Amino acid sequence: MLDVKNNRLDYGEQLIPPDGSYDLDYAVGTTYSLDLEAIMVLPVALFYSRLLDCSPDDLNFDVLDAITRATDKIRVYCQKGKIKVPKKYNHLIAYWEKGISQIRMDYHAASFHPKIWVVRFTARDKAPYYRLLITSRNLTYTHDWDAAFSTEGDVGNKPVEKNKPLLNFLQYLERNDEKKLPRKFLEDLSMVNFNLPDGFHLMNFYPIGFESRDSRAVYPNPLEKNNWDDLLCISPFVDDKSLKFLAEKSGKKITVLSRKEELDGVSEALIKDIGENRFYQFSELIQDAEWMEGLADGSRLEIMLQNLHAKIFIGSKSAYQHWFIGSANCTQPAFGRNIEFMVELKSNQNKLSPVKMRNMLTHEVKNAELPPFETYQLKNRKNNSERKSLENKLRKLIYDITGLAFEGLVIPRSMGTDNLWDIIIKCDARDLIIPPDFKVMIKPLPEADRLPKNFESGVINEISDFKGYGEVQLSPYLNVSIQHNNETIKSFITEMTIALPDSRLNSIFKTIINSRDKFMKYIEFLLNGSTPEPVVARPNSGCHGIKNNGRPNSLLTSSLYENLMVAVSRKPERIMAIEKIIERLKEQKVDNASIVSDDFLKLWKIFQAYIHGNTK
Repeated sequence: MLDVKNNRLDYGEQLIPPDGSYDLDYAVGTTYSLDLEAIMVLPVALFYSRLLDCSPDDLNFDVLDAITRATDKIRVYCQKGKIKVPKKYNHLIAYWEKGISQIRMDYHAASFHPKIWVVRFTARDKAPYYRLLITSRNLTYTHDWDAAFSTEGDVGNKPVEKNKPLLNFLQYLERNDEKKLPRKFLEDLSMVNFNLPDGFHLMNFYPIGFESRDSRAVYPNPLEKNNWDDLLCISPFVDDKSLKFLAEKSGKKITVLSRKEELDGVSEALIKDIGENRFYQFSELIQDAEWMEGLADGSRLEIMLQNLHAKIFIGSKSAYQHWFIGSANCTQPAFGRNIEFMVELKSNQNKLSPVKMRNMLTHEVKNAELPPFETYQLKNRKNNSERKSLENKLRKLIYDITGLAFEGLVIPRSMGTDNLWDIIIKCDARDLIIPPDFKVMIKPLPEADRLPKNFESGVINEISDFKGYGEVQLSPYLNVSIQHNNETIKSFITEMTIALPDSRLNSIFKTIINSRDKFMKYIEFLLNGSTPEPVVARPNSGCHGIKNNGRPNSLLTSSLYENLMVAVSRKPERIMAIEKIIERLKEQKVDNASIVSDDFLKLWKIFQAYIHGNTK
């Protein structure tokens, strides 16, 4: 966190396989909020060891292959109502629909808030390998300053007691999901010997907010159990009750590092009681750093405001240092209502003490970057009560909307040679209360041209204005926008129950692999893992491609035969993947010519017969 120019947490680097011999077997991720554009490129790291420096609009063959395979091996959980509306809809989002599980809490002021990844990698003749990432970072493109802890380990031959809370957390996810996690994934996780980071000698996992299957008691926040000689609290969100509680636990020897707008909401009396010199705000200069010459990091990411989002608590007790890293803020929801996940690391090294870390984060060091935190001053406070009131109303309204049952109906009609569908959206909102000065609008997520329609409370809504969609434009997702005083203040995605054509995913795939040339390049990529080329066509283009007769016949060479032979013996899963692609495309024609040529099918049948003969 000390280097202003290099404060990015790269999901790709954290999630790539450990070396070239390992492949992704299965991964589970949790996040509070979810950016569909971010999740589109995430599989590229897990499948192809590529950093997340690409865009789904820059469609290479590795991106296409990873996205189309993602839900077979990746499961993501998020808070219901916290999926962000993308700037531009990408039809490939459809491949992720069955891989995302939205969790709705029992109370509007509670959140599903953990941010972890558990990833299993496998390799021939090696024990399965697990990586665990515990972080404060949501699966979004925000540039906020976060903290992450990563560890990994091999599967041993007996259960590890310390892994039980982690296993219980994944079982909690299963109980709140229609889809079950692979048994082997859970069984082996219980026997992983996770590595300790340098400087620490003890590690504990702490899920928060749900019942343990062993004790039937709710997992508490680990900060509740200890008193501290000294405590450093780094939290973007804080409230009076939680700060007072931790101050009592530390004899008022607590230092608080937070956002200015959050400290402005803490009572002046409490700040003075603890000591004004113990409160620091995130540097306003760093917040605007991406616009400033000399502070920007030179990345090609979109420039935006950055703020504190890390959650770290460092407590000192009897010469030992206890670090707690994860998703929990210094707020009442994190102590009582939310689902969270934290890791505790214990050390006897003084250099990891609260006072050492506080000085590192708040004091200028010779020849170093400016400190991330600066002294908070009561005289510069602003009243945020109106903002807080609006946020609470908005939160309640979003919660109530996500509790409604949206039902969709697609009605096919025929126009010329293209099949088109009309969409009807129904929802019983008779029990919904929309506060005064608020308005709710909805439309299908892929809709780019028509304006959203008003969604009314106290009635059964039936909206039939959205008509004339091609098959690839159909989606179960709705774009819900909330206006306050005629200004849109929030947009999010909710899901409707709708029966969509079974051929939809294949149709999307066919708009991308829409020529013999692209088909053969894709096969080449799958067989030899060559540097991925751009597919060129965009999934949003709506075009059906053109035929390129310059390559296909020349590609049926001895090298293709050799690559198929190698795949049969060493990577049979690639042969199975190719078979699925052929099934999708073999009836597809461009200018009356099949995308999958007869010559290729003749060659393919040789290997197909061999594979199926050896799997009987």
